[in-house]
Amino acid sequence: MNILILEDTNTFVEEFVDILKNNNLFTDAHFFCLGDHFEEIDNTKDYQVIFIDVHLSKSINGIDFSIELKKRFPKALIVFVTMNNNFVHKSMELQPFYFIRKDHLNEDMSIFFKMFKEHLENTSFIVINAREKRVRINTSDIIYIEADGHYLKIFTLDGEYKFKEKIKELMITPKQFQTFLPEGVGGK
Repeated sequence: MNILILEDTNTFVEEFVDILKNNNLFTDAHFFCLGDHFEEIDNTKDYQVIFIDVHLSKSINGIDFSIELKKRFPKALIVFVTMNNNFVHKSMELQPFYFIRKDHLNEDMSIFFKMFKEHLENTSFIVINAREKRVRINTSDIIYIEADGHYLKIFTLDGEYKFKEKIKELMITPKQFQTFLPEGVGGK
């Protein structure tokens, strides 16, 4: 799981990452903490969660910048983090996943963890190695799967992914895939 943190206060970043790492939902997470160095955001990463401070610098508003981030990473959950509680209502226009108040950090993180756990339980996805990177595909985005020799092609709402895999290896767990298979195939 890739987590992007855009926060310009280093001491808070350290504390925040420690809180995330101490929760079992994020034990295997890779954290990318960039402060306000936006030019260093890796567009090839598949970020699952983006934590963004509302006040990144004097010239950049995190709420406005999140609009661009949502275009670049449409599947990522946006979570605003700030000391200024006045931005809670303004941020709701963008429909973030959650809003964490620094002055209520433990309380808000507890609520975030519950919500994120529920989100993971209600979201089925597969992870494949395609285009020389690991890609997470939400099964509800899959239009169809096609076998092509020793390769599979997954056609989604976002495009096509081709990778080397046997279809029977791909079909072992997600219940949603059962709708793609004919009667009697895949454990039905």
